[in-house]
Amino acid sequence: MSIDEPSPQVDQVPASRRRGGLAATRSGHQKTERSFFCRVCQRTERGLWVPAGWYALERAPGGRGRHVRPGLYCSVACLVAAGQMPADGAAAHAQRMNLPNEEDRRREHQRVVDVAQTLLGGGMSVRQAADSLHVPTFTLKT
Repeated sequence: MSIDEPSPQVDQVPASRRRGGLAATRSGHQKTERSFFCRVCQRTERGLWVPAGWYALERAPGGRGRHVRPGLYCSVACLVAAGQMPADGAAAHAQRMNLPNEEDRRREHQRVVDVAQTLLGGGMSVRQAADSLHVPTFTLKT
């Protein structure tokens, strides 16, 4: 074998995996292609991974659960055009999982702020008020 000829072993490895390329850093061993669909313009592409340049909007429900994907968009223009679609998807997911929706969270936050102001106005320290409301002291300070 001459110096100009590439080694047979290098030719067998895809270019993206040579020397720690992008595909080499991804976990999992997915072998079948999937279809990726933009919810706004209905563009479809196939591949092993989310296509380059696409935006996957994900929401972590907390804990060790899988991330919920309220949307997959092929461009920033489609992401902006989606507008209320991700919020509607998140609300539907919260209802399915019996999680508090955004209105409930806002209402609970306002209740904690109101009670904290009353407790602090009554002479309690920040630490005492935080302990009685079961929130971190730092959260109450900010």
